[in-house]
Amino acid sequence: MNVKTATPDDVPLIFSFIQKKAEFDRNLGEFFDVLRTSEQKIYKTLFISVPFSYVLFAENSEREVGFSKNDELMLLCISLILENMLRLNSPKLK
Repeated sequence: MNVKTATPDDVPLIFSFIQKKAEFDRNLGEFFDVLRTSEQKIYKTLFISVPFSYVLFAENSEREVGFSKNDELMLLCISLILENMLRLNSPKLK
């Protein structure tokens, strides 16, 4: 497993992970609101001259399997990796 920093080209992937996390939380009954982000907002947050936040990806040899931001890096990264592994193995959450 490797860890890499996000680049501007990763914005669609970041958005995809955020959407999947929101869907996962909805399925658990933990998120009831509307997702209020966009690729443009993500880009402006991460890739301005003084970024408000930053993102790291955990990736295996095939693809990115989790992401994390800011001071949540280690715990959130582990959590997302586990959630994605579960999602990959669960037809209901794919």
